[in-house]
Amino acid sequence: MAIKGALGKIKVDLEELNFFLADGQYQRLDVTFEHACKFRQIPSHHRDPFDRMLIAQCEVEQLRLLTSDSFLACYGSCVEIV
Repeated sequence: MAIKGALGKIKVDLEELNFFLADGQYQRLDVTFEHACKFRQIPSHHRDPFDRMLIAQCEVEQLRLLTSDSFLACYGSCVEIV
């Protein structure tokens, strides 16, 4: 979130986000060695390495990535366009 905010792609107050995550039913997902290994296998359909890391994490953790970026649909069933 900090990277996307710094790039101007989203507006985010990191302190508010941290409070929201700590107070809610959400868990932070650290980047692990397994995620990094999967990242190397992800095709470069999308040149944004941050987005590709999210895809790798979703595949390893068997999660779904909810996004408004319809281009990410090319990564398959782990991506849901909202």
